[in-house]
Formats: sequence, C-alpha cells, structure tokens
Amino acid sequence: MSKTHPTSPDPTDDPLDAASAAEAALERPAAPPTSEQVETWRARAEEATGLEDRLKRVQAEFVNENRRLQRQAEENRRYALEGIVKDLALVVESLEQALRAAAVGAASGAVVATGAGSQPGEAKVEQLRAGVALVLQKTEDLLRRHGAEVLRPVGQPFDPGAHEALVMVERSDLAPGLVADVVSPGMKLHGRVVKPAQVTVVRAPAAPPEPPDSGDAHASA
Repeated sequence: MSKTHPTSPDPTDDPLDAASAAEAALERPAAPPTSEQVETWRARAEEATGLEDRLKRVQAEFVNENRRLQRQAEENRRYALEGIVKDLALVVESLEQALRAAAVGAASGAVVATGAGSQPGEAKVEQLRAGVALVLQKTEDLLRRHGAEVLRPVGQPFDPGAHEALVMVERSDLAPGLVADVVSPGMKLHGRVVKPAQVTVVRAPAAPPEPPDSGDAHASA
C-alpha cells in the first residue's frame, strides 16, 4: 500500500493569518486612478446630474399640470349651471314685468268680473302681486344658494363690463353716468357676469344755446 503524505496547511485556513493578510492589503497604498478612469467617472457624474435635473423638471411639470387640471375641474364645476342661470334670468325678468303690470292694475282700480259677481280689481290684483312677489323671492333665493346674483344696478355707476346701455336719458335727480332704470336684470355666477343688465343711463343735460351777441346784431343792422 502506498502511503499518503500529509499536505502542508494553507496559511489562509488560520483565521489569524487571514486577518493579518487582509490588514497588510489595506496598509498597501492603492494605485492612483488612470486618466481613463477619471474621465469615465466624470462622465458618469455629469450624466447623473443631468438625469437628476430632468427628473426635477418632469416632477415640476407634473405638479403644475395637476394643479391646472384641478383648477379647470373646479372652474367647470362652479360654472356648470351657467346655462340654467341665464334661463332663470329670463324667468326673473318675466316675474318683474308681472309685478309692474300688477302695480299698474292696482293703480287703475280695475274691476275683475267673477262667476259670483264682481269684486274690486284692486284686491284681486294685490293677491296676484303678492303671489308673484313670493315666486320671485323664492327664485332669487334658489339662485343665491347656487352662487348666482341678480343685477339691478339702479343708481349705480354704469359699468360696461356688467351693464348694457340701451338709451341715454336726462334725469334731474341722478348724476350723469349713473344707471337710471333697469329694463332687463342681469346675472352674475360666482362673481362672473353671465348676462349683462340692460339699462338706461343718465346723460349730462344739453347746454343751453348761447344768446346772440348784441354788438354783432347792431353791426349787422
């Protein structure tokens, strides 16, 4: 039989020898990087900086776009009732016309005939006026709950952004440039004019004609 010769032990098998070898490797000075390595590191650093800048720009664009969409959604929600508000402005106008007609009827003292006879028209007209006024009040309350406002700018300065002048009138009790009367009420929705008020505006009184010069009259004679 052949004898097996024992192998010499590996110095790294000893933990103490392995630690000593690692410590010696750490104590050896590292070789300086080559110019190619430096250029590679610099290029990678510049690339990383560029990617970071692009990421920041994309994040900022995303935030701005998200805010824009939120504002647009809020705008659409706030003014979704614009068409209905415009239609209700016509209802308000019709109710006001009915109130004016009722006031004229009450002033005239007309007699309204009924099946049981006749009653003074003033009482009937007053009942009609009260009913129309109640409907008008409830309509305006409904509009206010949804952020709408009826424009009746009597006595206020004329605003071309909210008023539409139909005619100029002379009034001794109002200064020029003020609204004299509202022909058709306007409407605002959340502060934005959706229907301008049609109004009459006070104009400055015309200047009286200058008297003829007496000296010129004698000279012509």
